[in-house]
Amino acid sequence: MHNKCSSSMMDVSIFYNIQHLSEAYSILLLLIFGGFSLGEMIIYLHAHSLALRLAACHTIDLAVICAGHVWKKTIVNKDHFKLKTMKKIHSKNNNRLMRSKLDKNRFMTMWFVVCMVCMVGFCVVNIIHSLQMLIHRHDFDIHMPFTLLITVLVEFIVKSIGIIFLDFGLTYSRSTIPIRTLFILSPAFAVLTIAALRYLGYSYLVLWLDPVLTICTCFILSVLSILSAADYISVLLMAVPKEVKLENFESKFKLRFPGEKFHQLHVWADTKNHFNLSVHMRFKKSENYLQNFQSIKSFFSEHGITMAVLQPEFEKATTDSGNECLFEKKSEIIETKEVETAAV
Repeated sequence: MHNKCSSSMMDVSIFYNIQHLSEAYSILLLLIFGGFSLGEMIIYLHAHSLALRLAACHTIDLAVICAGHVWKKTIVNKDHFKLKTMKKIHSKNNNRLMRSKLDKNRFMTMWFVVCMVCMVGFCVVNIIHSLQMLIHRHDFDIHMPFTLLITVLVEFIVKSIGIIFLDFGLTYSRSTIPIRTLFILSPAFAVLTIAALRYLGYSYLVLWLDPVLTICTCFILSVLSILSAADYISVLLMAVPKEVKLENFESKFKLRFPGEKFHQLHVWADTKNHFNLSVHMRFKKSENYLQNFQSIKSFFSEHGITMAVLQPEFEKATTDSGNECLFEKKSEIIETKEVETAAV
């Protein structure tokens, strides 16, 4: 008993140490991106660079992504850990623990999609303004080129940190690294080009290149944002993910577990890498459930399922050998009895 208490206290202390570090860098990221976006806007008001204004809007969008990251690290993880420790004491909290995971993943997916939609909105506004400046740009000039160079160097450092630490759509696969890099650093490259040319004295070229380069960067960001958001529409619609292999699923299940049956199979995704499954399982005996539970969950994992929820149904001697849902059948019997009682 003493060992269990000491190990539980050790788990809590380790969790809170990790939690405080995680919270610290998440909040630090939010403060860095929020403060830097404000600084970029102030410099834009004096330098009049359209590329810098787009970079400031882009930094604001990254700050919003950071806000969701902070929410996940500070609030959701604490609630999740509390439920996990409660699960050791009360097994009935297992459903609450699972629901906590699903709510966190779904919220972060929705938050990411909203951020991508906001980025598209920023791009549309900047494209309209850049088109106007292509006509009237001869009345302006880009000032403070050295300040722009210093700003863009700091921007490269800040946003490179974002590439490493930000949850870019909750995906960490290598295939997303080039897309993530292009999305985060393309505005900085545009500002660097404009600042370098203006510093070297190509002021007339910069007057035309600044709006053109801003429009091109807006198109890049818009396409990447739309593709990223569209990639998660199926997640929000709870459609069956393509990554889960359900071909010949029932026949494979029967070969591996010949005595068991299943129905009401539902598969959906909470993120691009997190797939859930819920299913009703019919068992002839409760012993079969205890013996095959882990094997059945392993079978689902082999087909790409991250989290499987099994609802067991146990047959009686009088139960027919079909595959109807016993819960629905039981509710129908109860409703029939209630109608007969009311008629009497």
